[in-house]
Amino acid sequence: MRRWHTSAAARKCVQCGSAFRDAETQRFCSRSCYWKSMELDWPDWATLDRLLSQKSTPAVAADLGVRPSTLYMRLRRRRLRQSTGLIEDSPGAL
Repeated sequence: MRRWHTSAAARKCVQCGSAFRDAETQRFCSRSCYWKSMELDWPDWATLDRLLSQKSTPAVAADLGVRPSTLYMRLRRRRLRQSTGLIEDSPGAL
């Protein structure tokens, strides 16, 4: 007997490519694959500072493939870490 809301055919995970059988709307085989798909490989701070000096924040965010609010939050957290002394003020500091 067929289970409700499941696909009869095996689907491929968008992240790792492994085959799985589950809900027709599901794109990932596991939660860990979903979480890995949300990770972003940010450029180092020197590169990011250089890009921001050349372009606007929304333009840099579009180049990185993120929302401008995501980039604003990353810059805000960096500024907070610098003000509390958790990281040094050098432009290339991560």
